[in-house]
Amino acid sequence: MQWPANSPDLNPIEHFWAHLKLELNCAFSDTAKLAGPPETIRKKLTERSLEIYWKIDEEVLNKLVESMPRRVEEVIKANSWYTSY
Repeated sequence: MQWPANSPDLNPIEHFWAHLKLELNCAFSDTAKLAGPPETIRKKLTERSLEIYWKIDEEVLNKLVESMPRRVEEVIKANSWYTSY
């Protein structure tokens, strides 16, 4: 199988990060406005991210895995060009 050199369309982690960011911003609406020294902001973001990460439902992960055949199919149809993913 010929494989695209760089294919975010086939990488479900991109959608996982998007989900994590969305949940982070919903739970902590002030995240984008955190202030202080970089170490303080990094620590706060780490704490918040981990809190959200451990709350992500297994169903979200299952849907990402289950989407793989559709992703591959779309990339093949698009001849390795852009897809809706």
